[in-house]
Amino acid sequence: MARVVFFLAITLCGQTVKLGALTEKERAAVPKPGVQAAGVHRSISPKMLGKGKWRDGVWRLQIVSKGAKSLRLHVTKFESGKLTVRGAAKEESQSFTAKGPNGDGDFWTGVVDGESVWLEYTGAKSSGPPLAIVAVSHLW
Repeated sequence: MARVVFFLAITLCGQTVKLGALTEKERAAVPKPGVQAAGVHRSISPKMLGKGKWRDGVWRLQIVSKGAKSLRLHVTKFESGKLTVRGAAKEESQSFTAKGPNGDGDFWTGVVDGESVWLEYTGAKSSGPPLAIVAVSHLW
């Protein structure tokens, strides 16, 4: 799948990062003739991650990309602890430990069905987890 990146205005509410619905321009963006896009990458800033909250030893953040059929996340700088990614169906979850599956702290999660994904981080408590989410892949 070709990479298409858009910088979007967002609305932050509590511990949820809400990305608006895709525009027609975003839906129509295809980087090369003949390539059928299956989605777009939407940027996530460090400020957005700051909306996550610690409760009972777990840092949580929900990301919503309105209208997505499924989502996946690009994680970077993952150094320690445990990251769990959950979709709308609570039984649908993926867990990653220090440095992630590649051992370098940089990876994409698997696909989660729906327009919403919950992140849960367990590890050393600080202002936020020792990781960055730099993009959400909004799939249609």
